[in-house]
Amino acid sequence: MLLDLTCLATLFIGGVLLLLIWWKVYTRNSFHGDITFIPGDWPLIGHIPIILDQEKFRALSDKWYKDFDGTFGYYLTTKKLVITSNVKVINDLLSNSRYLKKSWGYVFLEALIGKGLVTSDGELWKERRRLITPAFHFGILNGFIPCMERCVKELIQLFDEHAENGTTFNVLNMGTKLTMAVICETSMGQRLSLRGENGSDFKALYENATNLMVKRFFRPWLFNDFIYSLSKDGKLFLKQRNALRSWVKNIIEDRIEFHKNKGVTNDLKATRKIFIDVLLDSFERRDRYRRDS
Repeated sequence: MLLDLTCLATLFIGGVLLLLIWWKVYTRNSFHGDITFIPGDWPLIGHIPIILDQEKFRALSDKWYKDFDGTFGYYLTTKKLVITSNVKVINDLLSNSRYLKKSWGYVFLEALIGKGLVTSDGELWKERRRLITPAFHFGILNGFIPCMERCVKELIQLFDEHAENGTTFNVLNMGTKLTMAVICETSMGQRLSLRGENGSDFKALYENATNLMVKRFFRPWLFNDFIYSLSKDGKLFLKQRNALRSWVKNIIEDRIEFHKNKGVTNDLKATRKIFIDVLLDSFERRDRYRRDS
């Protein structure tokens, strides 16, 4: 009995030592150039204790930006992540053939928006990229200028109101609202107000879902989809995601119906083509080609 316990203890200690050696070799291999990884990481869990305290992490990030010339790395378990504002580093990373595949973190974004252009790579990415190329024709992009101009004017009005009232505001939050308003109108034909007067349900769903996605990113024990689906956050995330997808699906179905009836209607939507129209046109041309070939 004593011998069995000794063997088990030896195997356990040996396993732990092998795991620590693997962690040391795997995570300490050269990542890219002279990128500095911040101190204070723990074996196997990395910098999770620091990251979980978001206020402390943001404060330290400001210091690390200054100390490491705008670029530093940290460990999320055994995963390596780099934060940078250095244009040269960004250019080196994006132009390096080693980093053509999407990183592991995209699986969380894929859980929200599905397998599309942003989350795919390889042949699927090439196929989707070819489909959207016509949407970036200068003639179509020029048609979006009035929408962008209107949204920017609304943003400036909000800035003026804060200046007159002497109130503070979150500029990042304002920028997010502007981006969302422009994307929703140019891609789906849905007008959102930066003031929250319309489209507030969609914005709330999107913000809640993305906040839950980011929260999950920093909690490795929730990486597994099944375990996450059982958690409180996971159930809420799935509910928000399904509501978002239903909202987008209804818009697409409405636009498909509009396409079927175009030519026999004087609907104002026919006066300006949006991103969804370009995609539907591409699908229609591809279907006709397949039927004819």
